[in-house]
Amino acid sequence: MYSTIDGGPVIPSSTVEKVKGYNAEELSRFLKGRLNNIDNHIDTLTAAQEVKGEAFLDLTPDGLKAYEIPPRA
Repeated sequence: MYSTIDGGPVIPSSTVEKVKGYNAEELSRFLKGRLNNIDNHIDTLTAAQEVKGEAFLDLTPDGLKAYEIPPRA
């Protein structure tokens, strides 16, 4: 089974379940291992705001704007 995030890439449900349980540090490592050139945005979420996995999966584009992260950063 797969999940999509806001029309984005298809993500295996097993990965989504793992991410839900991540603390901020684990989420940071996970995102930095998969996304390029947005480390400063990842640090804003995980280090400065201490967003954890489940909260990250619930973020909407408006939620990202609240952290001053542009859409499709």
